[in-house]
Amino acid sequence: MDQQTRNDRNKRKQLLITGLALVFCLGIFAVYQVKQTSVPSDVGPANKIQTTVDVFTVAKADLVKRISLSGQTVPTAEVDIAAKYQGRITGVYVSLGQRVTAGQALVVQDTGDADIAVLENQAAYRQAVAEAQTSAVSFQAAYDRAKADYQRALASYQRYKSLYDMGGISREAFDINSQQLADAKATLDTLANQINSGSEPATVEAARAAAAKAGQAVSAAQKERGDLVLSSPRSGVIGYRMVEVGDLVQAGQKLLSIVDNSNIYVDCQVSEQDMAAMSLGMKVDVQIESLGKSIPGKIIYISPANDPQNLSFSLRIALTSSDPSIRSGVYLSHPPD
Repeated sequence: MDQQTRNDRNKRKQLLITGLALVFCLGIFAVYQVKQTSVPSDVGPANKIQTTVDVFTVAKADLVKRISLSGQTVPTAEVDIAAKYQGRITGVYVSLGQRVTAGQALVVQDTGDADIAVLENQAAYRQAVAEAQTSAVSFQAAYDRAKADYQRALASYQRYKSLYDMGGISREAFDINSQQLADAKATLDTLANQINSGSEPATVEAARAAAAKAGQAVSAAQKERGDLVLSSPRSGVIGYRMVEVGDLVQAGQKLLSIVDNSNIYVDCQVSEQDMAAMSLGMKVDVQIESLGKSIPGKIIYISPANDPQNLSFSLRIALTSSDPSIRSGVYLSHPPD
């Protein structure tokens, strides 16, 4: 047996002896305490120790599930203003952070070419209208002329027939006159049928269609010219501005954005396990960490299906208190109750 083994045995013996001594001392102390607190048999009832028992009534209550949500504020609307056509900017009438109203002019592009196009199309329209009117007048004149020609041909035919019956003219001369009457009647019938059909004659209708087409071209040119003046589609605040006078912008290029903070919402993601505790119209308190405020709100939307990417449901809370210090994009949370 080596020296290390003997030392380990001695240490275990010392620990065992120390433990037994500690247990013996605790036992003596416990016996002493019992003797000090025992009540002699000859002590009267008034001096005996009394025991008090407290009784509590357990009430039935619903279990409360505490759910903590987090999300960001979103505005009523955030609209981007972009150029519809390529062109040079000739006017910018708003600045960053400025409040605007619906219909207010924000940015204007060069309208010189568009103004010329409007004038050209207006001239073409007036010409087409004049031609349609001339066509209608010409058709009426042609009808009146055909009617007069038929009346003359009919009178001539009656004279030739009388002469032919008396043997005054040849059969050939009478046949020629009869053909002239037939031709005059065919021309008159053609024009009369167009009038009696209930619709305009083909020539007049074509002229009027050309005039209508020219009118549409005028409207298109005026709209294109109007699209060069970018107006606000709604009231709000300019939240983005990246345009200056003289800039050459491309079609579809974002120039401004309008943020409408008239109503603020909070979009959150809710797990499937917590959906049972959510309902439309439920009132919640939303904690704004950056402002140190708690704002009341209520649930106005719960997505009908979960997101397959993160297996959660979308939920929107409408803040019922209008506070101008609350802006979109602020991180918020709904603390547990």
